[in-house]
Amino acid sequence: MLTASGMIAGEAILGLVVAAFYFFNKPLPVIFATPATYSGFIVLVIIAFVMVKLPLANAGSPDEPAPPTAIM
Repeated sequence: MLTASGMIAGEAILGLVVAAFYFFNKPLPVIFATPATYSGFIVLVIIAFVMVKLPLANAGSPDEPAPPTAIM
């Protein structure tokens, strides 16, 4: 959950940075070039895979009783 909220906050901050460049009619820096976009997409796919696969791998069986903290 922490990773997902960090990605959402990072996307929001990056959106504000890009909007500021457009507002002040400045060209975007080279860091936003195409190879960085591809590598960022690859990292995003890896993180998404880990965020789905890890919780599913650690999930208990549906017939197991709930942990004591969930019963309260």
